[in-house]
Amino acid sequence: MTDVSRREFMTAAALAGTGAALGPVAITYGQEAVEPGKPVPPLLLESYPDQLTVEATRVYARELQRLGIRTKHQPVGFAQIIGKVYVRKDLTTAMMGFGSSEDRVDPDFYLRTIFSTGGFFNAAHYSSPEYDRLVAAQRAALDPGKRKELIAQCQRAYARDLPSWHVCGRALINPVNTRLFTNVKPSRAMGLETYQVGPYLELTPKAGVKEVNVATVFKMSSAHLFTERAGNGRGYLRFVFDPFLRYDRELNLRPWAAESYKVVDPTTVEIKLRDGMKWHDGKPVTAEDAKFTFDFLLKWRPAAWEALIDGVKSAELVNPSTVRVRLAAPSITFITVSLAQITILPKHIWKDVPDKHGVKTPDEWNMARHGAIGSGPFKFVHFKKDEDCYVVANREHWAGRPKLDGIHYIQASTVEQLTGGMETENIHVIADGITLPDGKRLAQKPGIELFVTDSSTVISFWVDTRKPLFRDPAVRQAMYHATPKKRILDIVLGGAGLIGRRSPIPPVFKEWIPADIPGDEFDIDRAKKILADAGYSWDGEGNLVMKKM
Repeated sequence: MTDVSRREFMTAAALAGTGAALGPVAITYGQEAVEPGKPVPPLLLESYPDQLTVEATRVYARELQRLGIRTKHQPVGFAQIIGKVYVRKDLTTAMMGFGSSEDRVDPDFYLRTIFSTGGFFNAAHYSSPEYDRLVAAQRAALDPGKRKELIAQCQRAYARDLPSWHVCGRALINPVNTRLFTNVKPSRAMGLETYQVGPYLELTPKAGVKEVNVATVFKMSSAHLFTERAGNGRGYLRFVFDPFLRYDRELNLRPWAAESYKVVDPTTVEIKLRDGMKWHDGKPVTAEDAKFTFDFLLKWRPAAWEALIDGVKSAELVNPSTVRVRLAAPSITFITVSLAQITILPKHIWKDVPDKHGVKTPDEWNMARHGAIGSGPFKFVHFKKDEDCYVVANREHWAGRPKLDGIHYIQASTVEQLTGGMETENIHVIADGITLPDGKRLAQKPGIELFVTDSSTVISFWVDTRKPLFRDPAVRQAMYHATPKKRILDIVLGGAGLIGRRSPIPPVFKEWIPADIPGDEFDIDRAKKILADAGYSWDGEGNLVMKKM
């Protein structure tokens, strides 16, 4: 990853929700220059290497060909394409996306982190003073009604410009062995993947098997709070470590380690910890631990947690159960995102990190081996890379012990391993990694029930708006109308998902998207008319000719 710092890559991989990085795929194509009055050369169209994204890209490429836009499709390994597109912002066009996780339940992730000027994931290089003003205003708005209206205005500004767009949202396909387990309650937008602990606090054994084997092909990378790249892995670690607040299965924000919080003024939040909490080694959890957590994060600023502490100035003790956090500016996302993702760290363990462990930064410390002591409803036992991450029930958790005795989070390598494991009852829940036809086939077996949940995982199409061709809004509008969203959803995903709206927010979060923001607008004739009206033409072979400037 030349020209990409490890810190930048870790941040991008973590936020993108990428699991195990596949081996790099060499990029063999370059992009030919676009010249006025000449046919537009084939556009470099890169994509994630997984089967679903590759097929979605091929379906779209065929429609672009009808529009007179030729493409050169190049699947690229996850690690390489994240570094190239999301970090260096080096692309012509790309079909990629983002996974589901709790840190993007709030729409600020999509509005600000992806599309605002300078946003970490703004691969489109989109820049609009009007849009940026609205994004900043919604983040600072503490009144829910005012904020919702500002978010609607953000989307309308985006819809006019269309710098890039979501194609569709992908459903999570979760077969479950209901012969052995009952009380199966998937989380809204996250299903039974380990993005969230809620379903696993309620899952109940019923046939003598007390530990559940959950499997996915999206592998954990490190089982370290600060370096775990996979969104599901980061969620799983919050089974072990308690955040201050927590989203329930319906994505309502609830007190968790914090018994309550109070907005003292627009830049000051007081957090009162719950009484009687204990670390897994038996020591009490105190406000001193909470203050230490913020101090530690501000000192070391772990790359994967940078967005969570952005805008935090300091923390101070108010009394033995209360800590006061001061912000640089008003920020509703400190409550809706940061307090739901930042987990309390035990000061008696982390105060010696990294100085007394022979490493230079906390990221380098082997937390899984030496310090995975949390206060959460499950206790960490072990992590075997590419195999398993094992936790057991914390019988003394303040919320009551889980109904399960433990969870084996199995890191599968193939779809065949997932489906075969379900058939032999070595796997009890498939968290992610199979298609709807695979799930339906498994559900025909006695004792297996299929749960399908629309998620915030999206397939998205990117263009670099700085390039001459895409600088013209007419080209972006035409390519948008050439996007066969419903066909991709039906053919590639088997109908398991939702059509992307003309919004930066995934379609599953419909409560944030105004009714006047449309969904599927596929219309090749309309796309051609937009180009013709903007001064474009086609040569004798039907190839789009760049207009003269």
